[in-house]
Amino acid sequence: MTIRGYSSITGTNQPLVVLDGVPLSNNFVASADFLSGGASSSSRNADIDPATIENIEVLSGLSATVLYGEDGRNGVVLISTFDGSRQRKQGTDVTFRQSLARVSVSNLPKYQNQYGNGYYQNFGWFFSTWGPSFDSQNEQVFGGDFSSLDDEGVLLRHPYLSGRQFASQYPGQTFDQYRYQAYNSVDEFFQSGLSSQTHVSLEHRREQSLLQASYGLSADEGFTPRLEDGQRSNYYRRQSLSLAYLTDITSRLTLSATARLIQSERRTPPAAPASGFGTIGRQVPSLFSDVFYTPRSVDLYGLPYQSQLDGSQTYYRLFSQIQHPLWTLHNTSDTEDVSRIITSGQAAYQLSPAIEIKFRASLDAYSQSFERFINRGGSQLPDGQYATSSTSNSVENYLLTLHLQKQLSGTLSLTAVAGGSILSERFTSQSILSENQFIFDQIGHQNFSATTATTRSQNENLLGIFASGVLAYKDFMYLTLQARNDWTSTLERGNRSILYPSVSLAVVLSDALDLSRTSALDYLKVRAGLGSSAGYPDPYQTRTALALTTRAFVTNDGEILNTTQISNRLGNIDLEHETHTEIELGLDARLYERIDLSISAYTKRSDDLIVDLPLDPATGFTQTTVNSAALSTQGVEVSLGYRSLPSRFQWWSRLQFFTARTIVEERPSGTDQILIAGLPDVGNYAIEDQPYGVLQGTKFLRQGDDIVINSQGYYEVDSEIGIIGDPNPDFNLALQTGFRIGPVSVQALVGYVHGGDILSATTSQLLVRGLTTDTQDGREVPVVLDGVRGDGTPNDIQIYSGDAYWARYFSAREGQIFDGTTVRLREVSVSYDLPSIDLGFLEVSDASFSIMGENLFVKAINFPEGINPDPEVLSTGVGNGQGLDFTTGPASKRISCNLVVKF
Repeated sequence: MTIRGYSSITGTNQPLVVLDGVPLSNNFVASADFLSGGASSSSRNADIDPATIENIEVLSGLSATVLYGEDGRNGVVLISTFDGSRQRKQGTDVTFRQSLARVSVSNLPKYQNQYGNGYYQNFGWFFSTWGPSFDSQNEQVFGGDFSSLDDEGVLLRHPYLSGRQFASQYPGQTFDQYRYQAYNSVDEFFQSGLSSQTHVSLEHRREQSLLQASYGLSADEGFTPRLEDGQRSNYYRRQSLSLAYLTDITSRLTLSATARLIQSERRTPPAAPASGFGTIGRQVPSLFSDVFYTPRSVDLYGLPYQSQLDGSQTYYRLFSQIQHPLWTLHNTSDTEDVSRIITSGQAAYQLSPAIEIKFRASLDAYSQSFERFINRGGSQLPDGQYATSSTSNSVENYLLTLHLQKQLSGTLSLTAVAGGSILSERFTSQSILSENQFIFDQIGHQNFSATTATTRSQNENLLGIFASGVLAYKDFMYLTLQARNDWTSTLERGNRSILYPSVSLAVVLSDALDLSRTSALDYLKVRAGLGSSAGYPDPYQTRTALALTTRAFVTNDGEILNTTQISNRLGNIDLEHETHTEIELGLDARLYERIDLSISAYTKRSDDLIVDLPLDPATGFTQTTVNSAALSTQGVEVSLGYRSLPSRFQWWSRLQFFTARTIVEERPSGTDQILIAGLPDVGNYAIEDQPYGVLQGTKFLRQGDDIVINSQGYYEVDSEIGIIGDPNPDFNLALQTGFRIGPVSVQALVGYVHGGDILSATTSQLLVRGLTTDTQDGREVPVVLDGVRGDGTPNDIQIYSGDAYWARYFSAREGQIFDGTTVRLREVSVSYDLPSIDLGFLEVSDASFSIMGENLFVKAINFPEGINPDPEVLSTGVGNGQGLDFTTGPASKRISCNLVVKF
């Protein structure tokens, strides 16, 4: 999630989430890196139970977020779950919410069912589906795999009876002939899961106090098959308990406290990025890629997957990195357990009618444990792997504020706040990676012969003081002045103090000029703001540290040598903070009591960005940290809403438009580009004068605008990588609309994304393997690729249609770029308000029932029709990566029934 573009190149661009006044830690810890399937890592925002949310407010401009310090530079999301109002009915209310949902795959490719395994119209047990037609009766095209022919078609020798003789792994089992036909392996693999959400809350109100308590249980099951023992292979389970208490000790002193306990666990299939020849780097398996490019003539559920002798995987392909997806499902697992506590206490004392003092202390602490197990015997990681890690993170925050409300004169009033805060964050992590498994299916580090352990810890402290004042003139002109000064522990003493101010002016012209007398204009406000903020480095970037290596050398006689040496990272004692500034202009209007319009235009610049700079190893170091980059962002936000006047039929609608463009203005001296996410040969980069995160990879060699064709009739590939796409959308639209007739209401949310390039290895794999309906027609017709020969003459060399797909989509990464324009039905719901019921012993004061569908329709307009992708499913997970799709999993949709009852 990003708000108003990007402000950092390699640091976080995630907004700050503030829950009931408590700033939550945005120190996201992925359970795996990009190569190991980090896209499936959970965000800590998932710890918030959505059933407890009363209100969400987004602060986007720097002039509005300056008081939140460094963490507010990317925007602030204010989430309120605790209703501190005691003005409602006294007594006790109990609310029960229950939701049951069916979870299934949203988008699957449209597979062709005319051709099977092979190439050049000849059969072979390959990855590819360019073999004979399923209605072919020509024995010659099946070669030595042909067995017989009957009324239903061709029968082949079973794949386990040839090559590596996998049949020998199943003593006593008979392998009959294999029917050459289309199998619905992919559709059969994905199954529906069940999601259940239960939430109970209690509110007890008295004149002087308010007590709120709630318990929530969420259990989500994914769409992968259950294991043979009935256990779920993909799930997420969360329990949350929250308490809030507010009381007036005296007429001047108010105390409040909140506590929230969250425990969650999840299991996900391995989702390492895949390129079409197995996983990239072969770090861990990739379940979904192996499923998606299953050839049409392979019966996934008809081929045994696990040897009865040693547990190793068996599959149709004799020598490959592709392993049986069912073996992957049953012999690998990624699990995570999280325990979190978020608590705060606040005291407010009214010193006088105009002055109030508040003090709040809060703690946000969580522990996260992760376990990955991969059995030995697979083709993608044959020796097995076991990895465990334990992470803990705690943030203590202390805030003291003084609030002032003062009428200075008959026309001037002042609202001000001043205060200070102390933040202390502690992070520790321990991990163990073991390889070379000894006994199959035995989990534990003691069962692996090679073990590596790492430990990491860091502490960070931040002291800040701030002040904000709003001067109002006749209730139509508002001048806001704000400033904050921080001292951070991550910089050297001379650079620790950072001051960043802001100023904004808002004028309600409808009141100032009395424009509301007109029949059309009810409200008109213009506003302008200039804001600033800062960004600080991670701890320990200013000093050169020591690197400790155990077992660095083992002599021939078994003597172990440990070493201590200077770290490869050179500390930069002169490192300073980042500087972020933003100018915003806006307009808010309401017309005819039904139409509201809000427009914001802004320009933002980030200077002295903190990035890693590679060094010549001859210096004794390989990298250092410097202030040496800049970004600029320009954007426009428009919100247009309509609401009919009160009547039995009410209709409302809101259209939101957003566009932002972030450009890399400066780069570090000594390097021409910075890798943001992905791989060195294909990924997101920061390149001077280019949009942030442009895609770089191998390109087709060109003469002018024409692609060069070699002597075999294939595309030539340039020897150097270059820019091949821009993943940033041109603009986004969201339409929320609905109507209400009596107790029935209907709502829908439609999204539209225009532009934004996607590097889709999923699409290229499916096309090159000949799997989707896009590749079905014209297989027998030679193809001449568009382009020119080396001498500049038009290409006239005919090649096989299957080879043409390889040339277009596999020879250069440029061929894997697709436009990400997408239309999406994000949500549609129908709800009915049930009448109140008095049962004597129990009164149901409010109740409703609804049916909701989420992510029901997705259409990527400019992708090949048969691919049917969801461009939001990417492989880089939470972070700065954009537009990289390496077959890490499909999207989900859900249809739910929801009941809310209030007693």
